[in-house]
Amino acid sequence: MKYPSDLSKAIPHSYPFVMLDRIVELNPGKSATAVKKLAADLSFAPASGYPQVFLIEGMAQLAAVAAAPEASEGAAKPEAGFLAAVTDVRFHKKIICGSEIRYSVEFEAAAMGMARFRGRAEIDGEPAAEGALTFSVPGKAV
Repeated sequence: MKYPSDLSKAIPHSYPFVMLDRIVELNPGKSATAVKKLAADLSFAPASGYPQVFLIEGMAQLAAVAAAPEASEGAAKPEAGFLAAVTDVRFHKKIICGSEIRYSVEFEAAAMGMARFRGRAEIDGEPAAEGALTFSVPGKAV
């Protein structure tokens, strides 16, 4: 099991659009877990909390990492898939500055060049958001 040492090798995003700090566990094509530590001085309004769309984006980025084919040393960057659908999303908890978000995704199904993952974001072991994410998957992925 290889972890990407740099997320830019797994997804096409760059700062400030990377919603993951560190991948904790990766089982290519099956599941992945990552964390995001929110700084205490983020620029969004404290009353509204961390934007919910960022939770969805964090789950989507982690699912893209899990869906990508495992890269060998010195291989070219894998072609990125595209987020095709976000369904059955539920938000459970407002997230405030200083929190650590733990993202997890699990593979559910694949057909006709598409893959679906179930994503979850947690704060202190309690669900903050969850939903299904469907991707177009290039080449040999999943």
